[in-house]
Amino acid sequence: MEETYQSEQGYTLIFQEDDRFSGIFDLDFTGDALANFRAQLFAKGLFAFGKINKKYDYVLEFMMNKYGKGIDKLHVYDKTWYDENEGLVISLRKLKWPRRSISFTITAEDFAQSAIYLIRAHELEQSQGY
Repeated sequence: MEETYQSEQGYTLIFQEDDRFSGIFDLDFTGDALANFRAQLFAKGLFAFGKINKKYDYVLEFMMNKYGKGIDKLHVYDKTWYDENEGLVISLRKLKWPRRSISFTITAEDFAQSAIYLIRAHELEQSQGY
């Protein structure tokens, strides 16, 4: 979420998938509504980046089947999608450094106005042929 809201509550859940992967779920609520969900998955051990690449490719394929290509490299995210029908901004990111990981975030559009601004600016550039 982009800023702190008066009735905001956040929860963090840590999990261990197996000896190769661990992760964190972050849930942010405003009032009784879920405003932001983020899942991070961290790889451990030898060939950790290859392991993360496989997980990233799996999530990316799923998202592209559902939402299309998305926007590449918008701000800090590898891929970004905007589901206007459901009012969601969705992002997927892969990091090699400082720790091999992927991050998958779904944010309600009310709490992602700067991301929507970047998406609109990107759409405008695309429509003008930049």
